[in-house]
Amino acid sequence: REREEKRKSLFISLFSSLLIIHTFTMRVLCCRIQSTFTFPTALILLCCCLLLSLFSLRAISHHHHHQSVVMNTHAEKGRQTQREGEEEGRRNQAEEKASSFTFITSNNNDVPLFVQYEVYPKCAEEQIERNVKLFQKEPTTCPDEKWYDEWTQEIIIGKNEKEDDTNSFVAIEVGCNKGTDAILQLRRFTKDARASVATFQKLTNFPEFSCSWEQKKWDEAVRGSFVKDDDPGQKKGIKYRHYCIEASYETFERVHAAAEKMKLADVGLTVHYNAVSSSSWPSTVKFPKITAGQENIGIGMTANPNLKTQTYSEFHQTPVITVDEFVRKENMLEGLDVVKIDTEGNDAAVLIGASKTLMSLKPSYVQFENHGVGKWKTFDLKDSIDMLDAMEYECFWSTNSGKLIQVTNCWHESYSKFKIWSNIACYHRSDRTLKRIMDKYVVVAN
Repeated sequence: REREEKRKSLFISLFSSLLIIHTFTMRVLCCRIQSTFTFPTALILLCCCLLLSLFSLRAISHHHHHQSVVMNTHAEKGRQTQREGEEEGRRNQAEEKASSFTFITSNNNDVPLFVQYEVYPKCAEEQIERNVKLFQKEPTTCPDEKWYDEWTQEIIIGKNEKEDDTNSFVAIEVGCNKGTDAILQLRRFTKDARASVATFQKLTNFPEFSCSWEQKKWDEAVRGSFVKDDDPGQKKGIKYRHYCIEASYETFERVHAAAEKMKLADVGLTVHYNAVSSSSWPSTVKFPKITAGQENIGIGMTANPNLKTQTYSEFHQTPVITVDEFVRKENMLEGLDVVKIDTEGNDAAVLIGASKTLMSLKPSYVQFENHGVGKWKTFDLKDSIDMLDAMEYECFWSTNSGKLIQVTNCWHESYSKFKIWSNIACYHRSDRTLKRIMDKYVVVAN
């Protein structure tokens, strides 16, 4: 556009000069015909006119050149400003991306990049073989997490003794199913009578517990019998937040409605409708329309794994999220203590989608299911164990009898082929209290 304007101005100037020359020439010729002055005089005047026109053209050209330089300078400054703005935008975007999960920071510049934690001793070959034989005798379908009860009770007592009411104890439960474990933990931590499992089961119409030991633990939670009777803090709870995430719409609908009616958000429980995986792209996944409370169905299944003749033809398009995205969305600045995963076959993918959270927030306790359905058909359990080991997690088979069988640094190839419902419990090596407690429950097979 600038070049076009320049050409237009130059053409107008040239046309004006030629018009002047033509007019003057005609005037001279007319005067010559009328013998007003002699031919030499007319020639001299014509030359002067030509010189004047050339001088005028040069002046106009110089003016346009100066204008062009000024315009180009302004245009270059504009382009430079635009480039600086784009660069600033990219830099801000990169900084935002880099700091997405830096929720907990340290002012101590002497903290090393890599911290060497104490690692549970590696197994000798003989010990690995003995552990495999013990594992074959110990079911891990519905583990009695005695270590978890002991650890959390120490936290409750410790916060009461110190009168520490600053941060909540925070747990994420991916695949909270009927929600009874969420209610149990809510009552244990807060001691709030609004967290009533009887009311909750009545409202959801889920009358049964999933595991045989849950009723006993519920009775203990209500009585406050996890601590001694003479403990003055036994009836005093602490701040607690429990995020219950469920992919089955039918189950979510009942759990969410009951929690809303009981106003459990005021106590610390929130219920969310999401499928959780390694990525949120695509943004939805197929989840079959099932009976509310059914606990053996996962993402994309078209048949009941326990009853092959029962197939599904209708599906919900369930919104997908990763743990990392969920943690960021909920703005968990206080940190995260527990991640429990029960997705009927998608647990390995959930762990991948939680990698930033596990590395930055370092939740003390991670528990997940191994299975033979869903993504576990092709995923190798060893890959998940190795990933967690690299993130400083020590993992164990979690048995129904309340024992722990070492898995990290005690691997046997048969575990990769064990595609049956089972549970793994892990602690972060930085939590010395949980490490001390869980190490007591680790059995050394004879």
